[in-house]
Amino acid sequence: MSDETKKETQRAVAAALRISTESIRLYRKLKGAPAGWNIEEWRTFVEQRGLNKASSDVLSELKVLIAQEELKKKGRENAVAEGRIIEQETVSDFLRDWMAKMDLLLSSELEVNAPPLLAGKSILEVREEMRRIHDRIRDATKNGLLKWQPGA
Repeated sequence: MSDETKKETQRAVAAALRISTESIRLYRKLKGAPAGWNIEEWRTFVEQRGLNKASSDVLSELKVLIAQEELKKKGRENAVAEGRIIEQETVSDFLRDWMAKMDLLLSSELEVNAPPLLAGKSILEVREEMRRIHDRIRDATKNGLLKWQPGA
């Protein structure tokens, strides 16, 4: 199920129960919460737990869940700020750029540089020249990766 389909299903269940999608997201973390999106299972769960009446015990449990979520979010924000983790968007951008650079490098070395260097050479000479080309590609790859910094 796609993320958008999951969100729409979650919105439909929340609307049927007359609660917010935020509430559904939090209720899913409670013990015994339905694994799927069957409205009747959710209605039964909400009624049995008294979530539609929001007793003080349930509110306390939800407040703890909210506090835990906020703590996780702050921990992630701190880890990003301290450089211990890199955001997925940054890594995706890097990989997209890196693929383009690698394609250009391989095209340059193998399609442009190699043919004139290899023309008329014996198989041993071709292998030696290919080793040199391979070394240039390896060095360029290694240097590029070592120099990369998030956000650069």
